[in-house]
Amino acid sequence: MAHAIYIMKKILLFKLVMLFMLASCHRPSGQEEAIPSSLTSDCYAWGQNNSKILMHLEVEDDTVTGKLWYDFYEKDDNIGELKGKMHGDTLFALYTFRSEGVESQREVAFLAKDSRWIEGYGSLQETNGIARFEAPGQLDFSQGTVLSKINCQTDARGCLVSFGYRWSSIRQTCIIPAQDGIRLNAMDTAQNADTPAFVLFSENQDQAELFLPAQDSSWVLQRKGKEGAHAWTNSSYKLFPWKGYVLQYEGKTIYAGM
Repeated sequence: MAHAIYIMKKILLFKLVMLFMLASCHRPSGQEEAIPSSLTSDCYAWGQNNSKILMHLEVEDDTVTGKLWYDFYEKDDNIGELKGKMHGDTLFALYTFRSEGVESQREVAFLAKDSRWIEGYGSLQETNGIARFEAPGQLDFSQGTVLSKINCQTDARGCLVSFGYRWSSIRQTCIIPAQDGIRLNAMDTAQNADTPAFVLFSENQDQAELFLPAQDSSWVLQRKGKEGAHAWTNSSYKLFPWKGYVLQYEGKTIYAGM
């Protein structure tokens, strides 16, 4: 009798194991790796009197990454990366940016309200090269800039064009010409001085890539000539070193810069 009970227990255990295995096999595909429902990726903007602020945020739970661009009229703009965390309805993030070729870091804060972000202001104190808020709990959001949600504009290669990103054929990645390239200013005073061109060189200097305003694609020029008398050219453009660099189109100088 005891032996029969033992056999019945073994059979029951075997059936339970098989049922568990069958249930696992019929679990919907990808269920274990579902994307968290809290993952969002959005763009926000503010603009007034030829000045603008753009912000791209990727939020997963309380962790935030993204990009931030301050472009104030007649002032040097800066664009960089955001890394931070949400504390309730407030984002505190470290903003790493470049301005005039110098990299800097400072803390920023934005209050989330009605699908918008309001920038907070407060006294900053620099420690170890990073400017942080002296009193994070006493920031003023009442006079802060309000960034409203906009569409994130990307090109066919996924470059975030609304933030100044362009596809580089030389580097085979999305770059910001204003950060990575050399600025060339328009020579014709009738042209808008706020729409410069940028040039980016390959590592061996054999190629120069032109990023021109109002053109979606860049132009790649090939280096020709001996050292000291060389230039980068294609069928229409010619770039050569002279007090910086000079760009010509069909023989006419259109841009120049250091």
